[in-house]
Parts: sequence; C-alpha cells; structure tokens
Amino acid sequence: QSVGFFSQEVELDLKQSMAQFLDVANVLRALRAIGNGSIKQRDFDIVGDNWHLQQTLTQQLETLKLPTQLSIPLAHLSGGQLAILRLFKLLSQHYDLLILDEPSNHLDIAARTWLYSQIANYSGQVLTVSHDQALLAKVDAILELNTLGISHHSGNYTRFVVNKQLQVDALDKQQASLKQAVKQHTKKCEENAQKARKRATQ
Repeated sequence: QSVGFFSQEVELDLKQSMAQFLDVANVLRALRAIGNGSIKQRDFDIVGDNWHLQQTLTQQLETLKLPTQLSIPLAHLSGGQLAILRLFKLLSQHYDLLILDEPSNHLDIAARTWLYSQIANYSGQVLTVSHDQALLAKVDAILELNTLGISHHSGNYTRFVVNKQLQVDALDKQQASLKQAVKQHTKKCEENAQKARKRATQ
C-alpha cells in the first residue's frame, strides 16, 4: 500500500523550478524540442501520452491562482503558494493513503475550497490532523487521542461534538446521582451511629 505524507515542516530546494518540483521538466523540454522540429525517438519516448501536459498544467495552476510559468524558482512563491503546490503534487500522485498534517494552514478561502473538494473526491483513504473545523465537518469519522488512548467516533466533527456533549451530560448526571447516594449513605450511617450511642448510654 502506497502512502503519501504532507508535513507542515519540510525542507525544499527553493532553487529548483516549479517544473522540476512537479517532475515534469523533462517532458516539457521534450515537448519544446519536438515543437522546434526534433525527430529524436528519445524525445517522443519521454513525452509518451503527455502531449497536452503544458495546457493541462496551465489550466490547473490558473485554477489554483499559482504562476503558470513553470520555470519560476520555488523561492519566488509565498508560503501559501508553496503549500498549495505541494498539495497539488501530492494529490496528483494517487496514493492509497494520504496522511495530511494541518493541510489547510496558510491557505486562503479559495484554496481551502479546492482542498476540501480534492479530499472529498480522492479515490484513496485520507487521514488528516487538523484544527480546521470546516474540513473536519466533511470527514467520515473522528479519531480522538487523549491520555486514555485513542477512540473511534463515526461521523463528522459536528456529530462528534454533539456526542461528546451527550457523554459529558450523562457523566454529570451519573456523578450527581453518586453524590446523592453518598450523601444518603453518610446520613444513614450518622443516624445509625446516633442510635448506637443512645443505646450505649441507656
């Protein structure tokens, strides 16, 4: 099973171009060479079925509001642009499982909307660690990690919050009931002690 991972902390070679980062530099070079008249079999082998790669990438990058000039170094991109470019590459690689650590951090509203749609339509499984309630509202289940261990909750974050409140209310009710039982037991013990003292005095 293939696993892809998105981390908040990552070291990138900011000198490399967007094309190099997306692993399409060789294909784009071969397409340019063929466009300029090259008939080398090696260029055709590199291109394969990717004849519309340039147009497709341009459309996708425009949708993400990223630069379409793929020769631009990563150093010219903002933190948010780098994050969305990394997510775009990761989501394009069709892993069986994606693990995403706070993927919506540094993204604007449009980029977050794109990310939510990509995750919703992803063919594999997605596990995300996030404080983004809008994202958590779209998940199928919540895994809660605390000092007692890890527990699984079906449904999205909204349902999780409702269920947690029901649990808290039930525990509060149970605690109140126990306090009342202890109080009654203590009162009974005191009454018995008083009776015992009275009998001893008599």
